Amino acid sequence: MLDEFSRLVELTESRKGVALKDKEYFKTLLENCPEGSVIFLATCNVYQLDKEAKEKKVQREKEMLQHLKMLKRNCIV
Repeated sequence: MLDEFSRLVELTESRKGVALKDKEYFKTLLENCPEGSVIFLATCNVYQLDKEAKEKKVQREKEMLQHLKMLKRNCIV
C-alpha cells in the first residue's frame, strides 16, 4: 500500500511541479500511529473553490453596500 501511495505522490509532484512529502515521511507516520490507523485521501478542485469564493465576496460586498445605503437613508445627520 505504501509503495502505491508513494507512487501517486511522485506522479502528483511531477504533474504539478510541486514538492510533497516523501515515502519515508508516510512510512514514519504509519509506524508511529496506533494499529488500525488509516490515511485518508481527499481531493478538491481549487480552481472551482477560488471561483466560488470570489463570487461570494462580490455578493457580500454588494450586500454591504446596500446595507450602508439603507443606513444612510434612515440616519438623521
